[in-house]
Amino acid sequence: MDNKKANKLRDFRKGIDKIDGKILKLLANRFFLVKNIMKYKKLNGIKLVDKERENQIIKNIKMKSRRYKTNEKYTENIFKSIIKSGKNCINYLFYFFFWTFFLTIMRTLFL
Repeated sequence: MDNKKANKLRDFRKGIDKIDGKILKLLANRFFLVKNIMKYKKLNGIKLVDKERENQIIKNIKMKSRRYKTNEKYTENIFKSIIKSGKNCINYLFYFFFWTFFLTIMRTLFL
């Protein structure tokens, strides 16, 4: 590949790298919000998983996907994966709270 083509390819890849960094930052912000929502729901006795909300998110994504002329099924799969990752966050929080509570009880009993 000649120099001009290699430089053009490198420029494209730099653009992708910048976008990937932005996506990661947005995902970190999203997961922070998911954790706060889970804590709020747990403290207020609200059901943790809301299938209706998930369906609404996917419906909105499909609509936006059509507007941006992106592959609707592709973006739907990406967001289903993001939602699933958020649910894994729920499991993590459950075990974190469980073990924190358990260890507190054990310290109280044995120390």
